[in-house]
Amino acid sequence: MPDQVTLTWNDDPRTTQTVQWRTDTSVKDGVVRLREAGDQEWVSMPAAMDPVEDRLLMNDRYIHHYTAVLRNLKPGTTYTYRVGSPATDRWSDTAEFTTAPAGEAPFSFLYTGDAHNSESWGALLQAAFRRHPEMAFNIIGGDVVSTGLDRAQWDQVLEYGKDIYARKPLAFCLGNHDDQDGLGVGLILSMFRFPDNGPSGVERGRIFTFAYSNAQFFVVDVGTPIEVVTPWLERELANSTATWKFFVYHFPLYNDGEYDYSSIAEQWCPLFDTYHVDLASTRRPTARYTCTRVVWLQTRALRATSTWPPSG
Repeated sequence: MPDQVTLTWNDDPRTTQTVQWRTDTSVKDGVVRLREAGDQEWVSMPAAMDPVEDRLLMNDRYIHHYTAVLRNLKPGTTYTYRVGSPATDRWSDTAEFTTAPAGEAPFSFLYTGDAHNSESWGALLQAAFRRHPEMAFNIIGGDVVSTGLDRAQWDQVLEYGKDIYARKPLAFCLGNHDDQDGLGVGLILSMFRFPDNGPSGVERGRIFTFAYSNAQFFVVDVGTPIEVVTPWLERELANSTATWKFFVYHFPLYNDGEYDYSSIAEQWCPLFDTYHVDLASTRRPTARYTCTRVVWLQTRALRATSTWPPSG
């Protein structure tokens, strides 16, 4: 049976929806059957299949991974869908998603960080969804897993998000554990389809931006050199007409001193001030590897890398 059904976006959230899932290698075809909620007639949309191999796994070293981009959808509309194989007549459970609104409309989203495929993070995710089923989508601030090339850890993440990610799209930035030791993120980018609107020459899905309602999100990875990111970030911020601007990055530019990210802060924080970024979301400053410890740091008001107003 198809499993790990996951929604992402790689195009306009108002009129498209990307759907991904996996099967074993005996399944050679895949489609999404879609209809507006309340309609009776299904429309079939084909999916592309990519074989995925993980030589570290013995039980399912090879899988087939499917991706379908549903286009020409209506904004602010709820759709019912299921994925599967017409040849084998094996189908997922039916789920629903709702496209982004055509214009301004209130919305909420769930943000977590440093998931590290932990059981406590999975419990937090499920509790958040039970309490706030109205959330529009999910964002994770990097280190989704502890070892990015270990598919078994991604299997854990998708198991924790089962029945949530099939209904609420997922986005995340790549942290240092996801993009580990320069070994690449080919496995990750084969499993999750994100927008291809980052800097020229950078792999699709490493860095991207998307808009939802009157907000725009700028998602940046830790593996791309800052001199490549900064011109792209300034251009995208300068061109943005969104009321709200959210920046998502793994490393905390302001932190308790455990790590020094001042060189990044010196380039990006002035951009945040100039272009009025409302929220820069990162992992927690010191509380790593557990999702039960919360650390708050309070400072004076800051402009770029200095306190504001300047002390006399």
